[in-house]
Amino acid sequence: MEAGYLGVGAMGQPMAHKLLDAGHTLTIHDINEAAMRPLLERQARRANSPRELADRCEIVFVSLPTLAAFREVAFAPEGLDKGSAMKLLVNTCTIGVPFVKEIETAMAARSVTVVDCPISGGPPGARLGTLSVMVSGDPAAIERIMPMISLCGRTLTVAGDKPGAAQVLKLTNNILSAVALAATAEAFVMGAKGGLDPEVMVRAISAGSGRNSAVQSKFPEAVLTRKLRLRRRDAHHDEGHRPRDCAGRGTRRADVGLPGGAARLQARHASGRGAGGSDRDRQIHGAQCGVRDTKDALESSPGIAATERGSACQASLRDPTAADQSARAQREGVRQSYFTRLVRLNYLAPDMTQQVFVIATLTKKLVQSICARK
Repeated sequence: MEAGYLGVGAMGQPMAHKLLDAGHTLTIHDINEAAMRPLLERQARRANSPRELADRCEIVFVSLPTLAAFREVAFAPEGLDKGSAMKLLVNTCTIGVPFVKEIETAMAARSVTVVDCPISGGPPGARLGTLSVMVSGDPAAIERIMPMISLCGRTLTVAGDKPGAAQVLKLTNNILSAVALAATAEAFVMGAKGGLDPEVMVRAISAGSGRNSAVQSKFPEAVLTRKLRLRRRDAHHDEGHRPRDCAGRGTRRADVGLPGGAARLQARHASGRGAGGSDRDRQIHGAQCGVRDTKDALESSPGIAATERGSACQASLRDPTAADQSARAQREGVRQSYFTRLVRLNYLAPDMTQQVFVIATLTKKLVQSICARK
């Protein structure tokens, strides 16, 4: 079967390799020549523009990092929507339900069917073919591309018969992943302060009921090894907000409230004010703002003396008086605000190791603020 692939970067390239491995004919386009080279060396054909790709191929996969990039390749003067051969557009990006609907409407006017197919598992999963593939759209169209998308992962889930359902499923996964990462960072700080070897924690928790992707891969591969390599991207300022904003728009449209709504704007503000030009600078500055704001909130809360902060956990176990109830409520408010900040700042980070950096930095400072004794 012949297909086109637009965007052969960290995720798209290994997925495109899977198609070549299976004997499919492939035409590719990317603005990065170096990203295309390994595929061209394997006899993939080059398209010089998105339009040329859509002129040659009936089925076109799109794997791009931002909504803005997707909109550009879809609707530019040399965009996909100007192509004459494309009949099926497969979106593998996490771009949110509203934009999927926008793409679906625009492409339907040109007799192009859109299949929504976001994936989860990161570049390692793409290389190993172990991604979780979530797909929704016209059943006949899904059936047609099933031999291709099944190459990318061991788990393939049909979320529904309308484009957008798979986006909701993917964002549900992202929320749980973010919460797990934040909670794991807090738990590991607590364990380390209690004298536990982090590697011992990884082994025990990975075999227990607390296991999650952060414990099983992110911490042993990126944190404990100190391989916190942070990729730099020439990205728009809002790129890091993409997954979080997709989740926010989705829940607002569904009239579902998620914790941390207020922290959403705080995180956006913190990530931009006084920040340098790189994503890494912005995330470090955002973390510093979060730490400072949390510390200030702790120190300025009435009824929370330094000694009381140092014994916060024990205080929560006492039979509360009215004063204790007020102080506990204030402490819990600070903690909840901090936790939701962790979740939101996790979404700001453009890759996993940077997420860990932000989460770990904030968590360490929070624990120090709450648990330090005079």
